[in-house]
Amino acid sequence: MGISPIVQPLLQSRHSVIGIIESAPRSGGKNNKEKLARRFVHSLYCRLRKKHASLKELAAEKQIPYYYMSTGSDKALEEWVKACNPDLIVIFSMSQLLKENVFSIPPLGAINLHPALLPKYRGPNPWFWMYYHHDLHPVVTIHYIDSGEDTGDIIYQEGFDILPGSPFQELYEKAIHDVGTRLLIQAIDDISTGNAPRHPQPKENPTPRARNVSPTEGRSLIDWEKWPVQRIWHFLRGAVQWTDILSNLEVRYKWCIWEIGEYETCEHKSACMPGKVYSQGGKTCLACRDGKIILHKRFSAKHFFVHVLTN
Repeated sequence: MGISPIVQPLLQSRHSVIGIIESAPRSGGKNNKEKLARRFVHSLYCRLRKKHASLKELAAEKQIPYYYMSTGSDKALEEWVKACNPDLIVIFSMSQLLKENVFSIPPLGAINLHPALLPKYRGPNPWFWMYYHHDLHPVVTIHYIDSGEDTGDIIYQEGFDILPGSPFQELYEKAIHDVGTRLLIQAIDDISTGNAPRHPQPKENPTPRARNVSPTEGRSLIDWEKWPVQRIWHFLRGAVQWTDILSNLEVRYKWCIWEIGEYETCEHKSACMPGKVYSQGGKTCLACRDGKIILHKRFSAKHFFVHVLTN
């Protein structure tokens, strides 16, 4: 979905990209007017930065056939892939599972970049659940696609460590930009020469499915009475986009956004109910059982332009 970090490395590799499929995003809660405004602001930003505004635009410039996958692995997609006649399909960050009528077409199969230590965290949102379980040892997996969800044979895995409180963008950069794309190219190179390993996965999941969560559910999953402030802080630094903790806070101006700042511990139990946002000494804080998390407000040019266009 969109121009992901794997696109340019694949285009610059020694392999030929002969077709690009973009998966339609999951339906969001924003109204059509706001969606159009956000799309316009994104396009304007890309123009100013001299970047491609969409995957379709990039494909057109490179003269690569492009297909928008809106209805799953239907007959039309199957015929389109057959016409491209690929040796291999490479997948990352799709909102829909590719079915056998499509992934079985290439003689070398289809592979996927999954940002977790398979068979742990199988599912669409391993990021959220790694932060939820306070997992500070992320792993990237390259694996073959089969009819299951992230159950195909493993080709390569590589891990790294993160510090408590590492924000999501930092984890994403490390996992995908630094480790994932390199591992993916290595796997493609080895598949092309017949030297790629295959390690079957166990059928059972050692962890619950890494499912998507709604913002209200994301907040309710925190154990406010048991989790120490440092664990809640780490979780929110990475997974705040999947909770409604900040979205419900009032701001004087619609173009300001809230962010998770630092945290402080205290020896005594907080006087405020854990999970409650309050003001103290000119600061906005989120109460935890043994401390507080400081919330910061900053100006967002993106939110400013969206607000102007929708009002």
